[in-house]
Amino acid sequence: MKQDGLSFETAIIIKASNESEGVRAEYQWLEQHYPGYTATRQKLRSSDSFRYDIIEIETSEGQKISIYFNINSFFGK
Repeated sequence: MKQDGLSFETAIIIKASNESEGVRAEYQWLEQHYPGYTATRQKLRSSDSFRYDIIEIETSEGQKISIYFNINSFFGK
């Protein structure tokens, strides 16, 4: 299954030792995959004992999408 971040099942897995590092990695991933994007909203969700950051963005082309990040490795650290 391709990890494109467009659902819980294909969430991008972020490996980090603390929240600061993890959040930075999320935004670096977004910049690499969606250059020129604008973040419009961020929310925290749980599913199947995993924690996720869901960042809603508007791409440079104006498309609105939600990107799912699995944040279990750093949540609360």
